[in-house]
Amino acid sequence: MSGAVRIVVILFGAVVGGLWVTRAEPMADGAEAYRRAIALRQDDGSLCRSLAINLQRSGRSADAIRAYQDYLRLMPGAADAEQIKGRIATLEGPAAPRPAGAPSTTR
Repeated sequence: MSGAVRIVVILFGAVVGGLWVTRAEPMADGAEAYRRAIALRQDDGSLCRSLAINLQRSGRSADAIRAYQDYLRLMPGAADAEQIKGRIATLEGPAAPRPAGAPSTTR
């Protein structure tokens, strides 16, 4: 299978996972499909953002924070960077544990 076809197949799986998430039924392999796509296109920040949203909706806050941070690292000038920083702050909350080695989101 060529790289381009393989990416499309993996992204289709991620979209299916996303559809389940919007119906409040997180699909465990939706996040895995995004991770596989990221492994093939490591410089695609939009995949990290989509993974983060999937993880956040699945209640996996620490993993979502890491994925959002990856998105910001890959796309520091993204139009929604401030919104994403707000999501990270919300997920961290006052008592939420910070993932090991994660940078602070405060200025």
